[in-house]
Amino acid sequence: MSPLEATARRAGSWRPFLPALLVSAGVALAGIRGMADPLTLVLLGAGFAWLTAELLLTAPIAAFWLVTVSMCWFTYLPVLHYELLVFALAALMLLSASRSGGLRELHLQPVEWRYIVFLVLLLPGLPAAISLWRFGGAVKLYVAGIAAFEVARHATRRYGREAMLWGPLAFVVITVAMLGTRMLESGVPTFKSIELRSYLTKLSWGSSNYVAAVMVLCLPGLVLLVNECPAGSRRRLVAMGAVIASLATMFLTLSRGGFVLSVIYLLSLTGAARKAGWKVALPLVAVIAVLVATPLGGAVLARFTNAQSFDSVLARVNIWNAAWDRGVAHLPFGVGAGQGWLQTDKLQWMDPHDFPLTLFGETGPLGLAAWLWIMVALWSASTRLVRVPETRAAGVALRATLVLALLNSLFEPTLIGNLYHLLFWWLLGIYHGAGAPADLPARTDRVTA
Repeated sequence: MSPLEATARRAGSWRPFLPALLVSAGVALAGIRGMADPLTLVLLGAGFAWLTAELLLTAPIAAFWLVTVSMCWFTYLPVLHYELLVFALAALMLLSASRSGGLRELHLQPVEWRYIVFLVLLLPGLPAAISLWRFGGAVKLYVAGIAAFEVARHATRRYGREAMLWGPLAFVVITVAMLGTRMLESGVPTFKSIELRSYLTKLSWGSSNYVAAVMVLCLPGLVLLVNECPAGSRRRLVAMGAVIASLATMFLTLSRGGFVLSVIYLLSLTGAARKAGWKVALPLVAVIAVLVATPLGGAVLARFTNAQSFDSVLARVNIWNAAWDRGVAHLPFGVGAGQGWLQTDKLQWMDPHDFPLTLFGETGPLGLAAWLWIMVALWSASTRLVRVPETRAAGVALRATLVLALLNSLFEPTLIGNLYHLLFWWLLGIYHGAGAPADLPARTDRVTA
C-alpha cells in the first residue's frame, strides 16, 4: 500500500484529496493546453469551488471575511459580487430565523425602522426619474447597506468582535500590498508622484482619494482589533502592523483629506495614550518620522501648498453651489435617486463631492433629514455602548467611524460608492452588535430579543 493510499484510508476516504487533485489537474492542463481550454476551466472551477465549500464547512466565519476580502477586486455587475455575498448571507440568516421561530420575537431597532422610512422617502422621486436603471441602482446601494449592517451585526453576536474584524484587516493589508507593488513596478521617482498620483494608485475599485477614504474608514476598526487581541500575542502585533500599513496609504495616495482625517483620528486617541501607551504612540511617531525624514512625506506636505491644491478647493466650492441650486430647483422630492448624472443643469454629470448635497438634490430635504435621523440613532447607540465597560471600545469605534465617514462625505464622493457604502455599514454592524448587551435596546425600558 502506497503512503498516499495509507493516508487516505486513515482519513476515511479519498475525499480530502479531491479538491487538490482537481486543482493540480487543472494547473497541469493549463500548462499543456492553456487557460482558455474548457476542460482546464472546469477542473479549476470545480477544485476551487470544492475547496471553498470545505473551508466554509470547517470555518463558517470565512464566509463573512470573504465579503470584505473580495472588495480587493472589482468586476462590473448589476449587483456586485460582495453585494451578492451579503444578500446570500442575509437570506440564509432569515431562513434560519424563520425555522427557529426567531422572527416572531423580532423588534426593530431605531436604526432599522428609521432606515425603512428613508427607503420609503426615495419613492416620491420615482416619477421624475429619467433612468429607471439608475434609480434601481441607487435603491440597491441603500438596500445593500442596511443588509450589510444586519448581517455583520448578527454575525458579531455569534463569532465576536475580534473574529469579524479580521476580514477588514485582510482587506487593508491586501490593498496596501497592491498599492506598494504598483508603485515599485512603475519606477516613477518621488518628485513625480504628485502629478502621477492617480495613475500610481489606480486599483480596480478606485484610486487616490477614494482609496485613502476607504483606508481611513477602516482605521477605528483596526485600532479596536488591537485592543481586542490579547496583550503580547502575535495577533496584536499583526493588528498593529495593519494600523501602520493603513496610515502608509496616506503617503502612497497623497490624499489631503485622508491625511488630515488620519491625523485628527490619531490625535483623538492621545487622550487614551496614558492607558494604551506605545500602542498609540507608535503610529504617531511613524507618521511624524515619514513626514520629516522622507521625500514622500515632503510630497504630502506639498499637496497643501501648491497652486493645484487651491484650484481644487475653488472647484469644489463652485460644484457645491451648483449642487445647492439643483436641490432648490427640484423641491420637494429632488430629481430622483441616482438621477444626478443625467441632469442638464449647471452641475450636469459632475458629482457634488458632498453626500448631503447629493441627497438634497436627489431626494429633497425629507430624504436628507431621514438620513441624518439614522445617523442620530447610530450616535445614540454608540452612547449606550460606551456606558457599558465591556462594549466601551466598540462604542468609541462606532463614534469615530461615524465622524470620519461623515466628515469625508462632505468633500469626497464616498458614500455614493458601492464599496465604501457597504463597508461603512458592515463596520457599523460589527460595532453595533458588539459584546454584552449584544442587541441594543430600542428603548431603555425594553431589551429586544
